[in-house]
Amino acid sequence: MKKEDSKALRKAIGRQPEFRLPSNFTYRMMQQVEQEAFLRKKRNEKRIFILWAATLILMGGSALAYLVLTYMKNLSGIEETLKNIPEDSSLLQTFPVLLTVFMLLAVLNYRLNTLRYRKFMEKEK
Repeated sequence: MKKEDSKALRKAIGRQPEFRLPSNFTYRMMQQVEQEAFLRKKRNEKRIFILWAATLILMGGSALAYLVLTYMKNLSGIEETLKNIPEDSSLLQTFPVLLTVFMLLAVLNYRLNTLRYRKFMEKEK
Protein backbone atom coordinates (compact mmCIF):
# COMPACT_ATOMS: atom_id res chain seq x y z
CA MET A 1 0.00 0.00 0.00
CA LYS A 2 2.82 2.41 0.86
CA LYS A 3 4.61 1.70 -2.42
CA GLU A 4 1.47 2.47 -4.39
CA ASP A 5 0.97 5.73 -2.49
CA SER A 6 4.56 6.81 -2.99
CA LYS A 7 4.36 5.89 -6.72
CA ALA A 8 1.18 7.93 -7.08
CA LEU A 9 2.79 10.86 -5.31
CA ARG A 10 5.87 10.66 -7.52
CA LYS A 11 3.69 10.55 -10.64
CA ALA A 12 1.68 13.55 -9.45
CA ILE A 13 4.84 15.50 -8.70
CA GLY A 14 6.29 14.52 -12.08
CA ARG A 15 3.17 15.79 -13.90
CA GLN A 16 3.31 19.22 -12.31
CA PRO A 17 5.09 21.85 -14.39
CA GLU A 18 8.31 23.17 -13.01
CA PHE A 19 7.84 26.49 -11.20
CA ARG A 20 10.06 29.29 -12.41
CA LEU A 21 10.10 32.97 -11.61
CA PRO A 22 9.50 35.35 -14.51
CA SER A 23 12.60 36.97 -15.94
CA ASN A 24 11.53 40.47 -14.82
CA PHE A 25 10.60 39.41 -11.28
CA THR A 26 13.37 41.44 -9.63
CA TYR A 27 12.54 44.55 -11.65
CA ARG A 28 8.84 44.34 -10.78
CA MET A 29 9.57 43.77 -7.11
CA MET A 30 11.90 46.78 -7.02
CA GLN A 31 9.20 48.88 -8.68
CA GLN A 32 6.71 47.81 -6.03
CA VAL A 33 9.19 48.56 -3.24
CA GLU A 34 9.91 52.02 -4.68
CA GLN A 35 6.20 52.71 -5.09
CA GLU A 36 5.53 51.69 -1.50
CA ALA A 37 8.36 53.92 -0.27
CA PHE A 38 6.97 56.84 -2.29
CA LEU A 39 3.46 56.30 -0.89
CA ARG A 40 4.83 56.07 2.65
CA LYS A 41 6.72 59.34 2.10
CA LYS A 42 3.55 61.02 0.79
CA ARG A 43 1.57 59.85 3.83
CA ASN A 44 4.29 61.19 6.10
CA GLU A 45 4.27 64.57 4.31
CA LYS A 46 0.49 64.74 4.62
CA ARG A 47 0.68 63.90 8.32
CA ILE A 48 3.31 66.59 8.88
CA PHE A 49 1.21 69.17 7.01
CA ILE A 50 -1.87 68.35 9.10
CA LEU A 51 0.15 68.61 12.31
CA TRP A 52 1.63 71.91 11.12
CA ALA A 53 -1.82 73.33 10.33
CA ALA A 54 -3.24 72.14 13.67
CA THR A 55 -0.31 73.69 15.52
CA LEU A 56 -0.81 77.02 13.76
CA ILE A 57 -4.52 77.01 14.52
CA LEU A 58 -3.91 76.21 18.19
CA MET A 59 -1.20 78.86 18.48
CA GLY A 60 -3.43 81.47 16.85
CA GLY A 61 -6.36 80.55 19.08
CA SER A 62 -4.29 80.66 22.22
CA ALA A 63 -2.78 84.03 21.23
CA LEU A 64 -6.25 85.41 20.58
CA ALA A 65 -7.52 84.06 23.91
CA TYR A 66 -4.53 85.59 25.70
CA LEU A 67 -5.14 88.97 24.10
CA VAL A 68 -8.84 88.90 24.92
CA LEU A 69 -8.26 87.87 28.53
CA THR A 70 -5.43 90.36 29.00
CA TYR A 71 -7.16 93.37 27.48
CA MET A 72 -10.77 92.59 28.47
CA LYS A 73 -11.17 95.89 30.30
CA ASN A 74 -9.83 97.86 27.34
CA LEU A 75 -12.07 95.97 24.93
CA SER A 76 -15.27 96.64 26.88
CA GLY A 77 -15.61 100.11 25.32
CA ILE A 78 -14.91 98.96 21.78
CA GLU A 79 -18.59 98.86 20.80
CA GLU A 80 -18.94 102.62 20.98
CA THR A 81 -15.69 103.06 19.07
CA LEU A 82 -16.84 100.72 16.32
CA LYS A 83 -20.16 102.56 16.02
CA ASN A 84 -18.29 105.81 15.33
CA ILE A 85 -16.26 104.33 12.43
CA PRO A 86 -17.66 105.47 9.07
CA GLU A 87 -19.10 102.66 6.99
CA ASP A 88 -17.02 103.54 3.94
CA SER A 89 -13.77 102.95 5.78
CA SER A 90 -11.19 101.73 3.27
CA LEU A 91 -9.40 99.60 5.88
CA LEU A 92 -12.50 97.54 6.62
CA GLN A 93 -13.08 96.95 2.92
CA THR A 94 -9.52 96.02 2.03
CA PHE A 95 -8.68 93.84 5.03
CA PRO A 96 -10.48 90.68 3.77
CA VAL A 97 -8.88 91.13 0.36
CA LEU A 98 -5.43 91.53 1.88
CA LEU A 99 -5.98 88.53 4.12
CA THR A 100 -7.08 86.41 1.15
CA VAL A 101 -4.07 87.48 -0.92
CA PHE A 102 -1.74 86.69 1.99
CA MET A 103 -3.27 83.23 2.44
CA LEU A 104 -2.97 82.47 -1.28
CA LEU A 105 0.66 83.58 -1.30
CA ALA A 106 1.39 81.42 1.75
CA VAL A 107 -0.15 78.34 0.08
CA LEU A 108 1.75 79.06 -3.15
CA ASN A 109 5.00 79.42 -1.20
CA TYR A 110 4.42 76.10 0.57
CA ARG A 111 3.65 74.34 -2.71
CA LEU A 112 6.71 75.74 -4.49
CA ASN A 113 8.98 74.80 -1.59
CA THR A 114 7.70 71.22 -1.57
CA LEU A 115 8.25 70.94 -5.33
CA ARG A 116 11.80 72.28 -4.99
CA TYR A 117 12.47 69.85 -2.15
CA ARG A 118 11.22 66.88 -4.21
CA LYS A 119 13.38 67.86 -7.18
CA PHE A 120 16.37 68.22 -4.86
CA MET A 121 15.74 64.79 -3.35
CA GLU A 122 15.37 63.19 -6.80
CA LYS A 123 18.70 64.65 -7.90
CA GLU A 124 20.43 63.14 -4.87
CA LYS A 125 19.26 59.65 -5.80
